Amino acid sequence: MACTQAVNHSKISTYGSAAAFARALVIEKHAAIFHNVEVNENEIDDRLSQLAGHEINSKVKALILLQD
Repeated sequence: MACTQAVNHSKISTYGSAAAFARALVIEKHAAIFHNVEVNENEIDDRLSQLAGHEINSKVKALILLQD
């Protein structure tokens, strides 16, 4: 999960930078596309974070039950 999130974070920064470059070059159509992809990647990151939290919580609960 951590590796997937690391790749996703790299993609977010890449698309954000590409959008900024496109805006600096006044290529608004491409800037909008890169921005939309960045937003989508952020949504994916949010979901990955939720899944990671659930996975960690499940494992911790299982360990607690084993210790009881």
